[in-house]
Amino acid sequence: MSARRLDASALRDWAHTAVGDLISHTDEINRLNVFPVADADTGTNMLFTMRSAWAQADTHADSDDVAEIAAALAGGALHGARGNSGVILSQILRGLADVVTTASADTQGALADIDGPLFAAALRHAIGLVVASMGEPVPGTIVSVLQEAAGAAEHTGADGAGLADVVNAAAEAAAVALDKTTGQLDVLAEAGVVDAGGRGLLVLLDAMSTTLTGRAPHRHAYQPSPPQADAAVAVAAAPQFEVMYLLSGCDAGRRRWPLLGARPHRRCRRGGGGGVIGRQAEPDPDHLAVWGFGCTACRRVDP
Repeated sequence: MSARRLDASALRDWAHTAVGDLISHTDEINRLNVFPVADADTGTNMLFTMRSAWAQADTHADSDDVAEIAAALAGGALHGARGNSGVILSQILRGLADVVTTASADTQGALADIDGPLFAAALRHAIGLVVASMGEPVPGTIVSVLQEAAGAAEHTGADGAGLADVVNAAAEAAAVALDKTTGQLDVLAEAGVVDAGGRGLLVLLDAMSTTLTGRAPHRHAYQPSPPQADAAVAVAAAPQFEVMYLLSGCDAGRRRWPLLGARPHRRCRRGGGGGVIGRQAEPDPDHLAVWGFGCTACRRVDP
C-alpha cells in the first residue's frame, strides 16, 4: 500500500492519532518525568496541549488548505499549552506552521501537501524556536532528541526519499537519541529513566508514521530502571500548584505585571498587542516563579 500524502485531511488525522497515542502513553511518560521538576506531569501536559491543538484544527474540518490546518494546530497548542512540555510542543507545532505557511506563500497558495524536505525543514526550524523559548539547551532533554530527528530527516530527504521514509528516519533517530539521554543528564541516570519530553516527541513522530502508512511502529515500554547502588538519588520537592494564564490587553494592563511576576513581551511594549501565556510553579506558594510565557500576537515564548 502506498503511503498517504500529508495534506490538510491527513494533518488533522495525525493530530487525532497523536492525541489517542498520548492517552495510551500518558502514564508511561509521567513516570519518566524527573527533569526539570519531578512532578510526573509531562505526559499529561503534552496530552492536554495536543488535544487543544487538535480541537482547534477540527474547527477547520472542511478546509483543504494544509497551511491553514498547520496554523490552527499551532494556535490551539499555544492557547492550550500546559507546563514546560506543553510550551515546547506548541513551539514544535509553530515550527511546522511557519515553514508550511512560507512554502504556501511561495507557491501562491497552491501548496497541496507537505513533502519530506518540508517536514525536515519544519523540525529544524522548531529547534530554534524551542531553544529561543526555553533558553540554553540542556543535553539529554527533548531538544537533544529533536536535533537528531531533524538531522536524520534532512539527510533522508536530501536523498530523494518520500515523506513516509523521512518521518520513519526521524522517528528511528529520535528513538536512538532518547536511549542516550539517560547518560547525558545526571538526574536521569540517577532515576534510571530516559527524558520524558523526548519520549513524548517519539510518540508524536510514531503517530505521524501511523497516519501516513497505516502501520504503528513497535516500541518497548520505557520504564524507570533501578538506580545503581552507589548513585545518590536526589528527590525534588514537587510543586504544590501550577497556574497557566492567558492575559490580553498588554498595554492597558501593564501595571499588573509586577503582581503576576511577569512582564509584557517586547513586541507588546512596542504596541504589538496580544497577550502572554505563563506558567508558575514552586513548592512555596509565597514565591512564584514564571517558567515561560509567550506573546499571542507574535506567538513567541520567552523564559
